[in-house]
Order: sequence, then C-alpha cells, then structure tokens
Amino acid sequence: MSSADSYTLEDLKAIYPQFAGDGIPDSVLEMYLDLAHETIQKTRWRSYWKLAMGLFVAHFATLWAMGVTNEAGNAAELASAGGNKGVMSSKSAGGVSVTRDFSLTSQGISDWAGWNQTQYGTQLATLAKLVGKGGMQIW
Repeated sequence: MSSADSYTLEDLKAIYPQFAGDGIPDSVLEMYLDLAHETIQKTRWRSYWKLAMGLFVAHFATLWAMGVTNEAGNAAELASAGGNKGVMSSKSAGGVSVTRDFSLTSQGISDWAGWNQTQYGTQLATLAKLVGKGGMQIW
C-alpha cells in the first residue's frame, strides 16, 4: 500500500490534534483506524477518502471516550458511562437540571441514528449521503 493509499495515525493526529494527547490510547485509535480501512472504500470516496477516514475514526474514538470511566468503577458507574447520552436540549444552573433528547439517537440505523451522537458522525453521514448518490446530470 503506497502512502497515497494509506491513512495513518499520524494523519489523524495532524488533522485532529485533540486526539494527539493522552486522552485516548493509540491502541484504541489504531483499532478504529483498522476498521475505517475495512469500511471506507477509497474507490467510492475518491478525493474525499482521507476526510471520511478521519471523520470515521474521530466519531468512534469520541464514542469510546464517552464510555470511559475510572478503572475501579462500580457497576453503576460502568453502566452510566456506557449508556446512550442523548443530545442536551436544555440545562439550568440554580437547581441543576439537564434535559436530554434521545429522539435523534433512537431512530433506526437506516436513519443514521448512531452517527448523530457526534459532530464527526453527523459530518460523515452527510457526506456519505452525497457520495452514495452516484452520478448526477445537471441540465
């Protein structure tokens, strides 16, 4: 595989420096990078391939980070960390109140539900809809 045909951890970290720190282990990023190489087809995405690869890995790495809890966590902490977070729809400060909307994330997978949980997934799904349209003719 030539460098033009590959997308590396260094490529990801150059575009998304937030993943260059200690927050997400490289082994986790590599795992999602391997999955992206198997999933995001360069022949389909063409010049958008590297963008799609980065968005794919960033999406899954962010979901992974959302489920992280401390290693000695009890069952309730583990369940809370791994649960669906929904989209914050309102919050208060005085009486501490947070409302979450699960309607976007509870739609069927055919509606790209899981991809709506991160900004990276939303961008990838939007582009995938364009890429998946096939040829277009404008008269």
